[in-house]
Amino acid sequence: MNHVMDHAMDHAMDCDHAIDHAMDHAMDHAMDHAINHSIIHAINHAINHAIIHAMKHAMKQARNHAMKLEKRRLKAEAQHDKHIASKSHGPKNTLLNGLLDWSVC
Repeated sequence: MNHVMDHAMDHAMDCDHAIDHAMDHAMDHAMDHAINHSIIHAINHAINHAIIHAMKHAMKQARNHAMKLEKRRLKAEAQHDKHIASKSHGPKNTLLNGLLDWSVC
């Protein structure tokens, strides 16, 4: 009977060892999968974040550039209008402009 019990205990210990080994292997595999999945998720998140950040930055720069161009255009237009007004024969300078026109003739 002792021999049977010893054999049964040896078999049980072998089963425990096999179960422990299988569990360790399964846990290692699960951890590797989780780590790989986490890394892939982190990389995808970083790429998406970088793309969104770059797009926002580019849009802000484009908007600022457009605003600067519009400001320059308005300034040039105002300077042109001022120049034209200074050369005009408008009602303010009618007498003076008339004299100038007469002196040129």
